[in-house]
Amino acid sequence: MTSRKCLKFAFLGCLAMFLSLSSGVKAQSSGAVMPACANINTVTMLHQYADGSGGTVEQAQSLVWSPDGKQIAVWLQRIDATIIVSDPTNWLQVWDVDGGKLAADLEFDQYTYPTDIVWSADSSKVAVSFSNKVRIWAGGSDWSPTLFEIDDFDRFEQVIWSADGSKLLTANVVSDKVIASPKGITRFANVIHRWDVTTGELLDESPAFDQAFLTTDGVQAIVVSHTDDGLSVRTAEDDHVLWSLPGVYLAGSSFTDHVQRVATIMVGNRNTDISVWDIPTNRKLLDLTGEYFPAVTFSPNGRFLQTRLNMVGEFPIWDVETGEQVNLPTIDGYPLQLATWSPDNACAISGASKKQGFQKPDMKAMFIWSTIDPEKARMLDESDMGFSSPVWSPDSQRLAVIYKTPVSQDHGSAYPSPPPQFSTALYIWTRGN
Repeated sequence: MTSRKCLKFAFLGCLAMFLSLSSGVKAQSSGAVMPACANINTVTMLHQYADGSGGTVEQAQSLVWSPDGKQIAVWLQRIDATIIVSDPTNWLQVWDVDGGKLAADLEFDQYTYPTDIVWSADSSKVAVSFSNKVRIWAGGSDWSPTLFEIDDFDRFEQVIWSADGSKLLTANVVSDKVIASPKGITRFANVIHRWDVTTGELLDESPAFDQAFLTTDGVQAIVVSHTDDGLSVRTAEDDHVLWSLPGVYLAGSSFTDHVQRVATIMVGNRNTDISVWDIPTNRKLLDLTGEYFPAVTFSPNGRFLQTRLNMVGEFPIWDVETGEQVNLPTIDGYPLQLATWSPDNACAISGASKKQGFQKPDMKAMFIWSTIDPEKARMLDESDMGFSSPVWSPDSQRLAVIYKTPVSQDHGSAYPSPPPQFSTALYIWTRGN
């Protein structure tokens, strides 16, 4: 099983890609790729969202595949284009990918964004956290109403299911507990809460941390936490400490049933020290020093580490096993940067942009490349519109992408201020034979 992916709006979220693709989709070939990635060549539009011509603009924000690869949960914002002052409403949609049908269209909150969207392991339920609430919807023919709703003064940052699906574990920022730093600065504490899914009852909670991140190794829920004593990795259900290291903070992590790794940071006056540790062996695998942004992402198998240089906006990728930098190519004037790895670790999607000229929008493109030979990358599409949230299916056979599409100028209504700049469409790229 692969490690749980960060959403772009989750705590310590992944480095987000905001690139562009055309609304007219056409696969292009600009170089050979390794066989594992060569057959992403079929694309279909699952849904075109409202473009304002009917009085509503719809913007899909992020996507989450169900573990069985049959459904996609979509965070959607709807904007009323008929009034000048309009706040978007937030919706959770569930799409049957194979059937091409909308299975559920659920409004969960008008004013707050979700902090996490997580499927249960059996793909029968989906949990959404936002502000001080968590809602769970159970699937079925009618997608039954909210199973339970937690309403408290705490803020929910993350949600994760227990292995058997009976409990929900949440990372909360709590207002009634504070953490004092060595310099005397106080802030609200982070606490892991454990809830009974059936009753909604709060079962217990962890000690207070000043930093906490939930993940899973495919067998059990894991929390990576920080206190004055340093960083620790512990089981989320019973607080059993698996590993600890003093004097460092969390930059990123990779946990699967085969790999357990964390990237730690120490920040100096100008430079940031990043170290990658293998948890089972307590062995340091990589050391980096430079003006790095204090957050990184791993490939699912923990082999590759993506960093970000603060001042120049570059995103170097490192091979953790060899310590060498992975050099992505520049193709047709596009310098490839960010990577979204497939769960099988065979290939990755990267985006790039290039200038077109004065007062012209940048052209953007999406490329696919093999982790064995990144130099042989292939362009999937390019445009001056946009796409976001490329997400691989769990079996690595499909890629879901949000395409940015034009807003209708013949809407017959007064757009809110500022007006929406784009609508969206949901496309699925599939590996062929």
